[in-house]
Parts: sequence; C-alpha cells; structure tokens
Amino acid sequence: MIMTVTSTIGANEIGLLIDGTEIVAMGSLANHQVYTYSVCLTVGAHMAALLDSYGDGWHGGYLTINGVDYGKEFLGGASQTHTFIVLVQVEAENQFLTKAKEVAAEQQGDGSGGAPCIDTVITVTTTIWGNEVGIKIDDAELVVQGTLKNNQEYKFNMCLSAGTHVAKLEDSYGDGWHGSYMSVGGVDYGKEFLSGAVSMITFSASSSCVETTMTVTTTAGGFEMGLKIDDIELVAQGSLANNQVYTFTMCLSIGLHTAALLDSYADGWHGGYLTINGVDYGRDFLTGTVATHQFTVSCVSTTMTVTTKSWGPEIGLTIDGTVIIAEGSLYNFQVYTYTVCLSSGSHEANLLDSYGDGWHGGFLTIGGVDYGKEFLTGTMSTHTFYVGCIDTLMKITTTTWGSEAGLAIDGNELAAQGSLSNYQEYTYTVCLSPGVHEANLLDSYGDGWHHGYLTINGIDYGRDFLTGTSQ
Repeated sequence: MIMTVTSTIGANEIGLLIDGTEIVAMGSLANHQVYTYSVCLTVGAHMAALLDSYGDGWHGGYLTINGVDYGKEFLGGASQTHTFIVLVQVEAENQFLTKAKEVAAEQQGDGSGGAPCIDTVITVTTTIWGNEVGIKIDDAELVVQGTLKNNQEYKFNMCLSAGTHVAKLEDSYGDGWHGSYMSVGGVDYGKEFLSGAVSMITFSASSSCVETTMTVTTTAGGFEMGLKIDDIELVAQGSLANNQVYTFTMCLSIGLHTAALLDSYADGWHGGYLTINGVDYGRDFLTGTVATHQFTVSCVSTTMTVTTKSWGPEIGLTIDGTVIIAEGSLYNFQVYTYTVCLSSGSHEANLLDSYGDGWHGGFLTIGGVDYGKEFLTGTMSTHTFYVGCIDTLMKITTTTWGSEAGLAIDGNELAAQGSLSNYQEYTYTVCLSPGVHEANLLDSYGDGWHHGYLTINGIDYGRDFLTGTSQ
C-alpha cells in the first residue's frame, strides 16, 4: 500500500503510526515536502494515528491513502486518528505496473509478430548511499541493491521492445536516492525521489535516431552523381539533373557517420556539393570516382521544468510522442526538472491531464518560455517549441540572367553565382538560430536581379534590386 505525507510548516513535529507501527518518526520530516511510503497491509480496516509533538496539529499537512486525504482539518492537539479500508491485497505500485503494462501492450501488440528489440542504454548516476540503490525494469532486475558505489556513473544495456516500459526505483533504507538518478534516451528520472523505498516511473524505448536533413546541389554532370550514407544508397547515379537542389531526410543515430560522394564518369562533381547541418562537402571533388567525408549527428541537451499547482498527479507530458512524465507521478506545488537530448529544430510538447480539467495553472518551461498556463480545461494541450536552430525554408525565383545571381545568409554562401538558370525556382532549407539574420543578394554583372527575388517566411526580398552588385 502506497501512502504519502504532505508537509507544510512545523513538519519536524509530525509523526505517523499505522496500526501502532511507526511509519514516520517525529523529527524526521522537513517543511513543504511530499514523502512516499510503501506499507504491506492485509485486507480490511486499519488505523492511522497522526501525531504532533508540539500539540498544534499538522498546519494543513495531510496523509493520502488511495487518493483520500486525511488530516487536513488536524489543526490542534497532539493526535488524530482515522480508519481506512484496504479492499484488495495489492500494493498501489502493482496497480501502477498493471496499468503501465496495459499501455505497453496496446503499443506493442501481443508480441506474436516477433518485433525486434532496441538496444537501450540506461545510465545510473549515484551521489551518496549508492549501495542502497536498486532498479527493476518491467520486473527484471537491472541493478541489485548493494552493488553500486557513491558518486559513480554506471551504464547498462538492455534490449527493449519499442514503446512504454516500467522502472521500479528502489532504496533499501527507505530515504530515497539522495539526488541519484537514472537516464534513458537523454531523460533523467528519479532526481525527485528523495524519500521512501520505491518510486515507480514509465519511460519509452525508441530507436533514438535524429531526423537529419541534407541537400545535394548539382551543377553540370548531375546524372553522374551518387551518394551513400554509411554504405546505404541515398542517391542513385543517373537520377539527378543539372543545376538543381535536392533535399533528403534520413534518421541517423547520434555520433559519427560517413558520406561517400560518387561520380560515374570519374571527373568529380563539377562544383556540386552535399550540405549537412549547414556544412558543405565536396566542393573540391573535381576528379575521381569517390570522395568520402565524415560528419557528426548530435543532439542538444535541453532542460525543461514542470511547475505543478493543485492536482499534480493528473499531469503527464510527452515530447515528440515520447513519455517524459507519466500521469500519476507528480505531486502538488512542486517544480520538477528534466533534461532531454533533442535534435535542433522544432519539437512538439503534449501536455496531458488525466481528469480532463487542465493543469490548474501549472506549466511547462523550456528555454525561458512558459507553456500551458492557459491550459485550464481538457485532456491535452499541444505546443511547438524550438531547440538550437530552426529549419527555415527560403526560395529564389529567377527571371533573366539567373546565372548572375548569388545569395549569402549571414556571410555563408547559399547560392553560388553561375549556378542558377533563368525563370526557375530554387528552394533551400537553412537551419538558423532564433533572431535576426542577414541575407546578401549578389549580382556578378552589377545590374541587380532583374525583378528576381528571394522569399523567406512568405515575404519577398529583392524585387527592387535592379542595379548594383549586392543588396
């Protein structure tokens, strides 16, 4: 049976007995905290004795069992007793497990299809009392209590099916993890586990790849060009045309990758090039059949906080469909901090409420921006936020003398002079940080763009660029 004690002021005066057995010793609690306890009780009636050493009650603090609060009216005296009933001899943590497994089963099916598992790295970072730490994943023991040391980082590998999983964070002494935590997929769990013997959380296993956009810009000999990423063919030779820009997206794991630029005629890419994350590769590939380049796919460590008001247990949160906060895991009037590793660009946060009446003024904060303060009704509120740079679509429309036109963004060449044709539209995607940027429209002959123009976010630039070498 899981029970919590929520303290306000005078917490060091609080004590608790269940059926005469001490659960909370007076002098052991701090103000404005939530403490979780796991007690194994038989089916039937039980007695809770709320104690106060000073004789002035619990000052609005209270005991919660099975969603029922006891003691909010305990504002005077040294003790107050309450009777509660255990109807089913199943601990609340097992109910949590059952519900989480139902969710996982819905996501994963019955398993008869033999879906492959995903190699998942689980990192455990200890502070003090590391030997008290234990972890079970879906009832399978991952960390045996007594095996970890203080102030260490441990990495474990588990092959998990895609979807939701349950982690049981255990503490042998019953005083939480002292700031230790478990990390999966860049998300930290357990930092708020500061009291009690057990904390139940859910997390998602996914392939952890990052959607990576890359462009191939051709000049002459486009049909000779080919491209492989990590030996996987992305561009087949013979498939590209001259003087074009092609955009491709691959989901790549975080780390180092290899791009092989191929040419069927063995005379290189004629000034054509590959662009990944704003870096051009292959401009110097002017001879031969292959040029290889290495590039890195990385994510941005993103800190987010959730501030709860009332009804914190109703709150849930997903980022891009990945569960960050399981409904039922938070408490009232707290601030929780999470660190998630996200790719640069736009992401979606779904704020969830199990009761359907919003977050009651609670909110999510990312990058100094608050989301959800207006989420006062309903089961979900969706918000888009940006990490690192933002994929920005821009288009060049040429008229006459397209070959004279060039474009630089923040001093970086985007369209080389001589690479464009007349009466064409060229589309580019550039990942830019939020804020002000500079577009430099160039003309090699000095007579402007002849009513050609650049379009960014629906706004046209350069229609009046009718003379000169730059605007």
